[in-house]
Amino acid sequence: MSRTNLRRHEPLSGSSVRTRHRGLERSRHLAPSIRLCTVCDKPGDQQCSACRAIFFCSTRCQKLLGPTHKALCGRDSEAFFFPPLSPADVEALERIKDKPFGAHDPPVTFAQYLMRIAPVCFGRWEIFIPIVTAANSGSSDASRNELRLYAYNHLHVAADQGWTVKQELPWHRFGTVALPTYRACVPEYQGRPHELWRHLSYVLRQELVYATLRCAELGGNATFSKPECVAQQALARRRVEEQVEKAELPRATKTALVCLSRRRSERNDALRRQAESFLR
Repeated sequence: MSRTNLRRHEPLSGSSVRTRHRGLERSRHLAPSIRLCTVCDKPGDQQCSACRAIFFCSTRCQKLLGPTHKALCGRDSEAFFFPPLSPADVEALERIKDKPFGAHDPPVTFAQYLMRIAPVCFGRWEIFIPIVTAANSGSSDASRNELRLYAYNHLHVAADQGWTVKQELPWHRFGTVALPTYRACVPEYQGRPHELWRHLSYVLRQELVYATLRCAELGGNATFSKPECVAQQALARRRVEEQVEKAELPRATKTALVCLSRRRSERNDALRRQAESFLR
């Protein structure tokens, strides 16, 4: 999404605005024509003209989220889609596919685990790669989503373990952020993957904002300072909890997701305090 895709928002009628943006509107007390910046919660009148689904208060907020929003821009806002893996992602996965995955007994490699959970691959790695690199088509995106989620998660874990070059990439970090959320919902959605990704769509979109801000904090960002990134992450986590409450999820799942969000915030705060103490 380039700067030319931003335009001033013209107020729409109340019903059409609520229909189009019901998942993104974060305050029922706001007038229908007022929208908040997707990144910082300030009033934002710059709208993505391609999808008309998100707003920004400034060019710098748009610049921060633009690369990750590009993968979702123009797609059905009622469903979540992971972007296809890049050639660099595939190359990295090929190098680490035989590395251990998780705390399984007996131990399994990442490739073995994927083949176990993905019957669509028929137990063959060479089938997995075309699935996760194919362009999104709509009809089979739900099955691709799970495979891409695990792939992005493992790419981030691999970087943390030193198996690949350490770098802060939003979709990789988002894989680690989104995987516990996804797992918390799976028991209630067995055999209904399309419904799961639709009910989680706006929750995951807010978690993507959080993951992008986390990357900006850890990887350095010329637009936002580290304290700004930390402050915006707190807002993003609050919005995640708001979207969980609005989502069409079972009550037990909502409770689990809110607890998960708060534990993640507490863990990140503890890590920051530890790092700051070490640097003193």
